[in-house]
Amino acid sequence: MIKQFWYLILISFLIGQEGRNGDYDNYESWGRRGKGKQEKMEMMMVWRLTEALDLSTEQAENFFPRFREHRKGIEKIRLDIRENSLVMRDKIKNKENLTENDVIKAMGKVKELRKKIEDAEFTFLSGMSDLLRPDQLASLGMFKQKMLNDIKGELKEDDKRDRKRGKKEKWNRKRNRRKF
Repeated sequence: MIKQFWYLILISFLIGQEGRNGDYDNYESWGRRGKGKQEKMEMMMVWRLTEALDLSTEQAENFFPRFREHRKGIEKIRLDIRENSLVMRDKIKNKENLTENDVIKAMGKVKELRKKIEDAEFTFLSGMSDLLRPDQLASLGMFKQKMLNDIKGELKEDDKRDRKRGKKEKWNRKRNRRKF
């Protein structure tokens, strides 16, 4: 009876593993799974941006369509970077012979694409001067870094709570063992 139970657990474990075979190895699978999180992040960013810039209704109506268009352009460039990384990753995975020139060329392409992102950011910021006040432009220019720092701080607080919770649960497990 016990052997049958262990065989059943082993078989169910193997069947469960079969469903996600290789699913974590590529970026495409992460892209499909992360759509909900990406939308939530986008909404949170819009909310924080509205709050940080103190946009009026009229400003928001004109600002967000431009902002979304800008974000789409940036996302296209990021997809190019990801595509370039996938090509190099596949070459490494397949153990193809890479020359130093291939690696330098790939790094140069990524560097150019990142420069395109920086240029697009600057063009977007300078193009918003007709819609935003100077203090709002300054806030917009510093918004990305401020938001990243805020999120980092929130994640650290969550991590500290999780660590404390883990210690408490560990203590409770030790204490509970002594009773039995």
